[in-house]
Amino acid sequence: MEADVYDNHIKPGATEQDLRANWKPSDEQMRVAALLLASDFTMVFCGHALPGKQYGWWEPGQQVEAAPGYWPVRRGDHDAYRAAREAADRAGGEQLAGRKGTSGWALIELRDGEPVFAVWEGMHGEQ
Repeated sequence: MEADVYDNHIKPGATEQDLRANWKPSDEQMRVAALLLASDFTMVFCGHALPGKQYGWWEPGQQVEAAPGYWPVRRGDHDAYRAAREAADRAGGEQLAGRKGTSGWALIELRDGEPVFAVWEGMHGEQ
């Protein structure tokens, strides 16, 4: 019998595997963020466009486009954090260029010396 447990979680299905494999910062976004994080910054925001995506729902094969721009922030600067998050989300919406879909943004930071990221769906798309 095959185990249903995957790293203390339910084994991911095809949709979750696709989401994990595809909704992430581009290689270029990760490279630039790593350079910024090597300086005095502790986190970097960058935007994404998810053309055709319905808010709150992931379909396998969803396209993810990196939006231009990087917004570095120092830990504890709450005003800069909010402004950077909003700017990255807005950049994702602008990347849609009038197409239906949703914006998104990523937060990249260092964990044990390696860049790691988390992604969120934004509020600057058109349904």
